[in-house]
Amino acid sequence: MSRKLLALAIANLTSSVNSIESSSVWLGSQQAYDTVANLGSVLASGEIHSRYSDEDMGFADRNYEITGDGTAVLELKGSFINASLPPFIERLFGVRGYASMQRDFEALAQDPEVKRVILDVDSGGGATSGIYDTIQALTDLRAVKSVATYSSNFMCSAAYWIGSSVDMVGTSPMCASGNIGAMLIHTEHSVSLQQRGVKATIIRSRPNKGLGTSVEPLSHEARVELESHVNFIHDKFVEQVSANRRISVETLESGISDGKVFFAQDAKKNGLIDIVGSFDEFVSQFEAADVRSNATSGSIPLNTTLGAGNMDLTQALAKIAEMETEAANQTAKVAQLDAELKTSRSAQAVMAEKVESLEAQISGHGEVEAKFKSNLEASITSMAIALNAEAVIPTDLAGVEAYHAAMTTRFQEKFPKGQVSAPTGGEDKGTEATLPSWYSTAFPQN
Repeated sequence: MSRKLLALAIANLTSSVNSIESSSVWLGSQQAYDTVANLGSVLASGEIHSRYSDEDMGFADRNYEITGDGTAVLELKGSFINASLPPFIERLFGVRGYASMQRDFEALAQDPEVKRVILDVDSGGGATSGIYDTIQALTDLRAVKSVATYSSNFMCSAAYWIGSSVDMVGTSPMCASGNIGAMLIHTEHSVSLQQRGVKATIIRSRPNKGLGTSVEPLSHEARVELESHVNFIHDKFVEQVSANRRISVETLESGISDGKVFFAQDAKKNGLIDIVGSFDEFVSQFEAADVRSNATSGSIPLNTTLGAGNMDLTQALAKIAEMETEAANQTAKVAQLDAELKTSRSAQAVMAEKVESLEAQISGHGEVEAKFKSNLEASITSMAIALNAEAVIPTDLAGVEAYHAAMTTRFQEKFPKGQVSAPTGGEDKGTEATLPSWYSTAFPQN
């Protein structure tokens, strides 16, 4: 890096520091803030120009190491600021620029040697400005490769926001994480200016323009406005953690997202992390659980495949076994249903044959029924002739049967012996005669 570029980098860093000190919303611990705030005197000293050579200030070919089975480890250490800085400057001042993070995420996504990524985080957080684009770059990286986060020391505020936006989160037993929330430090210099004989006069185009300047006491209106800014960032932070960790907003706001810092076991208990252990243990577990690299098909994020984002490896493997058992049960159930279907189809065939037989019987019954009805109608007609009566025969069988019964009653009343008299033309007129021919037709004898 040339001295000219170094000067530009320092100017960029100075601008970022000044912005943070000028009532910007801060996503970090007090220690992280102090680290950034103290950079001003260091930058102004010019010591950096004399102590380090051009070779010291050069850029590395890549800002991460590849270990194990294609696992890349990227360090995110120091206070996070919205500045574009070379690695040398970041290491020197203990800061990490969002712009360099974004470049690293893009490089990791495109590197064919990298199968998966672990973010090695040690940070108390940092600036709000720049975090959105950084999260988006991390999301783009996760779209093509599995990403995990490990912290051995601190992972607070903005560092946790970024660190939790991955597939798996682990820490050492002594790591402190969380510190969810936002703050703003308003620095007032009005008293100091007055002591030096300086009076600042602010002229505003509108009452709310430029509220909360450092050269005047903080008004109620300015405080309300600044508090609304802080609460807005806080709500976005909580929404992201809720989505990343699958913890409801209500649960987070019940005592987790109030700025507390949690050591490992409590962090795991509250769902903020998945695994507690050493870095080497975490790498082994992450590589073993990496569905994307180990699966023969598909490309599924770990947290989607394994269910809840706060699972540890044992829970994840148990979940996989459960899913496999469920798949086997479903296969057996499908086979059972198929057998039942075949049995049902066979029964249907047998039933169809029975139905066909019954239909034939019904058809034959219809023919018998028609013949029976015809005989009844003939009998009614015959009895009507004998009775010298008019017969109106119904069309339905039940009606015919009822009409025949009534006609039979009338016939038997007039001819109790079943005989009728017929004119003979002789002396025997009125005597008993044999049955007429129509009677034998209507009532055939055995």
